[in-house]
Amino acid sequence: MAKTTSNMKCSLVVVGSSEDQFLFQASWLYAKSISGEIVPGCCYDYLIFVPADPGLSWFFIENSSSSEHVTLDDLNEGWFFSNKLPKTIPKNVQGPMTSTEMMSIMNKKQKERLYSLMIPQCFCYLGMTFVRQLFQDFLGIPHPGPSGLSNAICQDKALTRAVLANVQGVKIPKGETLVKRPNQQMPHPNISVPFMVKPALGDNSYGISLCLYPEEVQPALEKAFKLGNQVVVEKFIPGREVRAGGIELDDGNLHVLSCKLEYILKDRKYPIRTTEDKLVYQTVVKDPNGADEEEMTGGEEPKTELVLPKDQKRAFLTPGKSSLECAQSLSPDLIQKIDRAVEAAYRALSMTDFCLFDFRVHAETGEPYIIEACSFWSFAPISILSLLADRSEELFSGPESGVETWTRVAADVWKRTAAKVKRA
Repeated sequence: MAKTTSNMKCSLVVVGSSEDQFLFQASWLYAKSISGEIVPGCCYDYLIFVPADPGLSWFFIENSSSSEHVTLDDLNEGWFFSNKLPKTIPKNVQGPMTSTEMMSIMNKKQKERLYSLMIPQCFCYLGMTFVRQLFQDFLGIPHPGPSGLSNAICQDKALTRAVLANVQGVKIPKGETLVKRPNQQMPHPNISVPFMVKPALGDNSYGISLCLYPEEVQPALEKAFKLGNQVVVEKFIPGREVRAGGIELDDGNLHVLSCKLEYILKDRKYPIRTTEDKLVYQTVVKDPNGADEEEMTGGEEPKTELVLPKDQKRAFLTPGKSSLECAQSLSPDLIQKIDRAVEAAYRALSMTDFCLFDFRVHAETGEPYIIEACSFWSFAPISILSLLADRSEELFSGPESGVETWTRVAADVWKRTAAKVKRA
């Protein structure tokens, strides 16, 4: 693979959540981890949004040559979510502002800065759908990855199931979608336990439950319906949980990565991944740069931040190999079935640039079932797609083989994205 060259000078990173602080902090975690090595010398401006009454509240950080360069590591995300900026905030941080004010400023900045692309780092439904298309359609700033419409399908588990139900080469668990209207009695599933209960629009395992016994069903439904009026119920597939991803290469075809990932489930009695298996809170006691507690937090309680759990156990599976002794390598037949399912689901969901799918491999039949469609790549070293690409030997090339292969692949994705919009 040839090394990518690009004249991209400035990109806009959009961070935030329209819903709650958990998703805002998840967005912040990945945004501050974005790699500067993808396109060396590319400058990042930041646009941050949080819930407001009404609508959204926005903050803009411009890193021009004449201003102090600011990264998210220099800031406390609590300042933005609480709309309480300290007096020590850098001068190039603008806000809070309304959505109308933000669009006016960004229209002007786009003419000045000529952003090559917008890098979305937001997990809420609005951020995964509307925000992406807002900048591409109204400001001419393209974003890598699936369109807002494709994301709307992938983010909604009920819609994902409806699309994939009859796709050749794809298996999904038997299930149904329950809908509860205001003042309506709780609907009940028509399938028997064990099954999963999931909010249709939930993310990061928010609100999910595994029901092994009938008495667990009602509490699970009540928890899920608190997050929306649609809930997906699907049969639990016993067995291994495997992630497989693909990246579109320069020839326009999806390349399914040879490296897969298996999560080693810790609790055999409750063998699913929960929110705590994906993200955990950590208290920040002291600023590593030496700032005192009051300066760092604005005099409030010590802040907490979301981090990846240190004790999560996962195995990287390449053909015939596994990074952990406790996880078997995948058979050639299973790899072929997973790869075909990834390719078919990618096309059916109208995804572009990249994809990631969660599978359960049935313990008895060995058949892989798609349980989740993931349309996100944070372009950070900690991202699953980055980790898989770095371990997929078919992408290695030249003397840099095996060394941050993912940054070269990501640079190609960015280059193609930037080329989508012609400058006037």
